[in-house]
Amino acid sequence: MNASSICILGWGTIGSAIARGLKLSGQFDTSHIILTRRKVQSLTEFQTAGLQITDKNLDTVKKIKKK
Repeated sequence: MNASSICILGWGTIGSAIARGLKLSGQFDTSHIILTRRKVQSLTEFQTAGLQITDKNLDTVKKIKKK
């Protein structure tokens, strides 16, 4: 398990494929995968699976950069 976090900005076909692949790979703890989208309601299934969701791109990038 890697202690780093990864953020997928903008959630569409490519972003969802990347998130699913990361989750299945086991390389990232699901709590370290952050998904962003303006309408976060569409991401609730991923939040239920343990991924973080937000609509704040800039705040998320700043948070990850500090780590």
